[in-house]
Amino acid sequence: MSDQGYVYILINPSMKGIINVGGTRRDPDEWASELSASTGVPTPFFVGYQAEVNNYTHAEAFVHKLLDAYRVNDNREFFNTSITEAINAIMEYIKIDDQYDENNSQLEADCLDAQTSAYEVEEKIADDYYNGTNGQFQDYEEAMKHYKKAVALGSGSACQSIGLMYRLGEGVHTDLREALRWYKEGLRRKAYGTYYHMLQVYLALEEFENANKCMQKIFFEDDLFYMSMGTVSYLKACQWKNIDNNFIELELIQRHIPRIKDYLETQAQSNDKYKDMYIEMVRDLNSACDYYHIQQTGSDNQEQLNMQKALLKAYKSGHYKRCPTCKKICFENAVVCPVCGNKLI
Repeated sequence: MSDQGYVYILINPSMKGIINVGGTRRDPDEWASELSASTGVPTPFFVGYQAEVNNYTHAEAFVHKLLDAYRVNDNREFFNTSITEAINAIMEYIKIDDQYDENNSQLEADCLDAQTSAYEVEEKIADDYYNGTNGQFQDYEEAMKHYKKAVALGSGSACQSIGLMYRLGEGVHTDLREALRWYKEGLRRKAYGTYYHMLQVYLALEEFENANKCMQKIFFEDDLFYMSMGTVSYLKACQWKNIDNNFIELELIQRHIPRIKDYLETQAQSNDKYKDMYIEMVRDLNSACDYYHIQQTGSDNQEQLNMQKALLKAYKSGHYKRCPTCKKICFENAVVCPVCGNKLI
């Protein structure tokens, strides 16, 4: 049996912002009349757009996949989107109409390709508005609108961009919790580098336990760019807030510090565009390493790490005292502070 038919868009004046999108072998006008009679809405449906296709079942599945983020109800063909968005989805299908066999995995792959292409276009438009590039005036409101369209089409990196705008207050009021919500959505969509962005929020919120968890995830991914950026931000924030070295990820950082420093110094020498930024990062890293007594050589300094673990254990058990001068934690029976050298009372 032939699957020739139509993919259509039905509109009803009583349903503001809601359209009906589907496929049929019959004339779409007939289906519009039937739907009008069965739904009980005060005004009838009419055909806003239709396209004849060689395989209407594939067309319907394809278009529904692209519009899935706008679906009003999982079991219905109603979508909360514009007719323009729906027409664009249909046009994406028409490019590949009648190129399928009965293998549904091919349909899934083509849907995914179309989705990716669609959100990449929206994200590129958003980037141009955000940066004021390619002839666009910088416009954060327009950037946000297109980033959200990209998110609706499946983008994870657009979630990061929206999170950044909320974190920095670009076109919106600064809202760290809202930024975090968008970053978590990016994480759910497996957007690369999301833990680094979440780290920035947790540091700003002074939630250092969560910041520590982000650091662990960043190092687990083992990307030197994010490891380096994250380490400098993390140590700088901890130093600024005078966080005791017993509560930072000292062992983790110590293990990788030679690679991080080498990466930053190499970038400072070879990356002309961001040379000053990397030079400043090297300076900040050196300052933080001096502050926290982190060795920057290839040695792990196991003795020092064991000492830090013992101090943390003493703190958790309550068997410790603080140096009145530098406020660092010391062993309960210590006579001299190992950090500043002052006598302990």
